[in-house]
Amino acid sequence: MIPNILQDADRVLYLDADTVVSADISDLFKIDISEYYCAGVRDILVEKSGYARELGISGLYINAGVMLLNLCKMRSDGSVERLMQITSEKRFKFQDQDAFNVVFNGKIKELDCVYNFKRAHQKAFREKAELAKIIHYVGPSKPWLKFSINKHKRLYFKYKKISPYRREKIKVALLVDEYFGAWKTAYGGYGFLAREIVSKHLPASDIDLEVIIGRQKNCLFHASHRTIDGIKVWRLPRLDFFARRWLKKADYDCWLSIELSYDFILRLDSNPNRKLILWIQDPRPKSAWDKIGKMKKVKDRSFYNQKIYDEVKSWCNLGKVKFVTQGRTLSPLAKELYSMPGELEPEFLPNPVRIDTQYKFDIAKKEKIALFIGRLEAQKRAWIFCEIAKLMPEYDFYVMGKFHRDMADNKEALSPYLGGKVKNLHFCGYLVGAEKEALLRRARACKHLYLGGNPHFMA
Repeated sequence: MIPNILQDADRVLYLDADTVVSADISDLFKIDISEYYCAGVRDILVEKSGYARELGISGLYINAGVMLLNLCKMRSDGSVERLMQITSEKRFKFQDQDAFNVVFNGKIKELDCVYNFKRAHQKAFREKAELAKIIHYVGPSKPWLKFSINKHKRLYFKYKKISPYRREKIKVALLVDEYFGAWKTAYGGYGFLAREIVSKHLPASDIDLEVIIGRQKNCLFHASHRTIDGIKVWRLPRLDFFARRWLKKADYDCWLSIELSYDFILRLDSNPNRKLILWIQDPRPKSAWDKIGKMKKVKDRSFYNQKIYDEVKSWCNLGKVKFVTQGRTLSPLAKELYSMPGELEPEFLPNPVRIDTQYKFDIAKKEKIALFIGRLEAQKRAWIFCEIAKLMPEYDFYVMGKFHRDMADNKEALSPYLGGKVKNLHFCGYLVGAEKEALLRRARACKHLYLGGNPHFMA
């Protein structure tokens, strides 16, 4: 049907779907086929089997996977109708290929096998394997099959990797070290954002999301995963070699990270074209950690890691980082932390927060309740909230959060307030869902509300 469909074209190059063009083939169009219906490469296996002679073809029998068609000649004598008739006859073994060879018998120009190089040619014409311009993966031994032994197998994956059509969806890996309690991770702000915002809003008809929460502690060689809230979450092998091999096979389109917490994936990434989207959430340069470290009540762990920030900077210098943020005021701190160029500004992406526009805050209808929501760790300074509770006995103070890191030290810091020692102070642990929402609606004031919560409850 090609001559009828492409009526403005005089000639066309037809390629089967299982072919790879690995060189400039413009010289094909310089071949004179004015006296021929088409040009193609001899099918040495079909001719050797004797099948061509059964069809009454004594000369050239071509493989129809690559053909240069003379559309003018095909239109001139009604060959399209003859081709359609032959194709419908059940006696033919190779359908359209037989039809072309029967109808065009004696009027086909032979091409060099480099223009339709098949597995059979790898044995018969070994010297031309490196010169092949069009590779044809004919037959059942397709390169994407696990046990294919085609010598040009790697060539298929080379071009698949750089093809914009290699998959229907963009494949994104979210790099975090906590996932809001899932898989024994911390209930932190980064984890909340990762699990409750990004993982619930990013997956779409054209985006696939998976999460990597670092390495495994004990397994050196294998990655393991769990499906959490419908999202596949991974821990990678402990050893670099196996982690690098896993990442290469996973072949993500890009990395997405919330304040990069580990850099081994950037170090092991072998794809020079892959980029990082870095979500600026809570940038803490050295000056910020110095202030946190001055607390006398408890020594807080510092997560400052210059090695990670240098890795981000090197990627930034290569033009491989896109900075985004939910707060424009965070840009100066991010520039200091990642040594960003002065003219580079993170793109502003506000959180997809559901806001009840009908909600009216009426303090007269609120109970005398104040809330603290956050991890019970030193940098959150929960003891300040507890001291305020002692000064305001007419209010009930609720602490909603759990101990996680440095549990012994943090429990010791809050020991003067635990166990009912302050009558109006209540430690209710980690709350979620309807129970949390109900307490929020009753309260007059809230300290340190998690991202993604209802901003109307903030005092």
